[in-house]
Amino acid sequence: MTTAGADGARGGRITGHGAWCGPAGAVRRVVLRQADLDTVVAAYVLGVSPDHPVTAVAGEASPEDLADPAVLCLECGGAGLAARGNFDHHDPAQRLPPACVQALTTAGGGDGVLRALVTYAAAVDEGRPLATPRRWPDLSSLISGVRLVRPDPVEAFREGLAVVGAVCRDGLDPCGPLPERLEWAVYRGAKEENRAALEHVVCGALLFSTALGRLAGYLESPAPGVHGVLRGFGCEIGLVSSPPLGPDGRRKYSLAAPVLRVDGYLPALNVLEPGWGGPSHGTIVGSPFTGSHLTPDQVIRIVVDDRWFLRPPGAGSRRLRFRPT
Repeated sequence: MTTAGADGARGGRITGHGAWCGPAGAVRRVVLRQADLDTVVAAYVLGVSPDHPVTAVAGEASPEDLADPAVLCLECGGAGLAARGNFDHHDPAQRLPPACVQALTTAGGGDGVLRALVTYAAAVDEGRPLATPRRWPDLSSLISGVRLVRPDPVEAFREGLAVVGAVCRDGLDPCGPLPERLEWAVYRGAKEENRAALEHVVCGALLFSTALGRLAGYLESPAPGVHGVLRGFGCEIGLVSSPPLGPDGRRKYSLAAPVLRVDGYLPALNVLEPGWGGPSHGTIVGSPFTGSHLTPDQVIRIVVDDRWFLRPPGAGSRRLRFRPT
């Protein structure tokens, strides 16, 4: 339930499907980075409603929001501080489960429906197999479709909560197949188009080993979801490029890892081309906003040299040749 304040801002008590009311008894605002499955399920478990006040951030929440127990921060910093209302697991220095698992624990364990939902979402987030195989279309497919249709994270989050709520309320299996419903048709259609686009690029994946023996992969595609394709190959580090853009052939790159920090590559990348950066959680970095003049071969050679994981901050980097596997 939400209430309107004198300034028109909405606030509300988060009662939680698992009987969690927040460390301060009420949450004024929700902060998130993106409306992915883990984030949406964590919010649902904690009782966030689709009309609750929400703010999206590009990287981490502000230090003030992370320190404020009346602000619920989902997947945007504060890893390990669930008791303060921060649910994140992207700090590689800590072995933490997905945000939805932390939320369920904080909410008291929930009922069978919530436990099944979180078991499913956590397995999808971590790329683990499920006891019940996923069948198209499953809940993750619908949430992906929501994000394709609604690029604004706040809008996608609200609609994602509504979808998760309907799945749980109607006793549907998140593993799928979910029934065809008119209100979900546009999301299913968007995901089907995305899947078809990805099928055309899978054969172009380049897999290679890093200096420390990690499996990494490269794919060129403008379609969303390419990092998921590389994770499906077992890649610990994924490099995705757009096709050459404009008359000068610039590309847009993203370098990501589901658990590892990849921001240690930034010094070497910025030596070749200033402007590379990423959010402070460090699990994804990208090329300059205007695009990159670096070739895929140049970026791959940097990705191969992951020995900076063994070096103290500020140590130099030596280039290596990469070997496709």
